[in-house]
Amino acid sequence: MRIRLKIRIFKACVESIFLYNSELWTVNKTTANKIDSFHRRMLRKAINIKWPRKISNEQLYNKTKHHQQKWSNIIKTRRIRWYGHLQRLPEKTPAKISLQEARRTIKRPRGGQVTTWLSTIEKDLMELDLSVEDASHLVHDRREWRKVVRISRALRSPEPDASQ
Repeated sequence: MRIRLKIRIFKACVESIFLYNSELWTVNKTTANKIDSFHRRMLRKAINIKWPRKISNEQLYNKTKHHQQKWSNIIKTRRIRWYGHLQRLPEKTPAKISLQEARRTIKRPRGGQVTTWLSTIEKDLMELDLSVEDASHLVHDRREWRKVVRISRALRSPEPDASQ
């Protein structure tokens, strides 16, 4: 089978299942690295690259003709897109109520702070030079928000790193 066909099958059978509902995940740097390494391992299996024959990550992405983005980047883009949907929901929907509840300030327990979905969104928006307040106003203009999502996708799809 040609690589292009293998990648199409991979996207349909593996990527779609793995990334299902991923916009709701809180992903830190360690988890993102694990997700990306799993992605590369599955890509290598899909295009039948086995142990004695090693290729770098850069060669792997080149061989798949850049049909693949890092899954951690796809998750970030989906999270930003979902934030827009969530902000546009009516006030009485359960998702919007839970967002308002999550924003409520409460006393946190001692110890290391858990990464929340909201803090992850704030980091994602800061990468785009947007504050949460600016984004909350911008999401109501769908054309502008689509531009933000496209920019986010473009920022996150440069050449993949060559580390293995």
